[in-house]
Amino acid sequence: REKECLLVAQVEKLTSELEDQKNEKEDIMSKLESHKEKLANDRKQLDGLLVEVQQQLQLSEQSAESERTTSKARENTLLDENNKLIFKLSAKEEQLASVQLM
Repeated sequence: REKECLLVAQVEKLTSELEDQKNEKEDIMSKLESHKEKLANDRKQLDGLLVEVQQQLQLSEQSAESERTTSKARENTLLDENNKLIFKLSAKEEQLASVQLM
């Protein structure tokens, strides 16, 4: 009889421990699921930010290219104006030299 009581008590203790472990496992699984959802949301946000950064980079590159094109056009215009002025100056110098010869 005493042995039977000890066995029943041991079975109850083991059953209680098993129930505790089961509850702990469910708690861990719940937390894991929550973390998975948070990671999925974080991933969506990061993907959105990546798209924004890529768009900004593309706009910056287009702007820089446009700036280079504009700058090159301005440089060419200034070179043309400079060449015209040099040509006019040469013509004036020739006129002056011919006047001085007379």
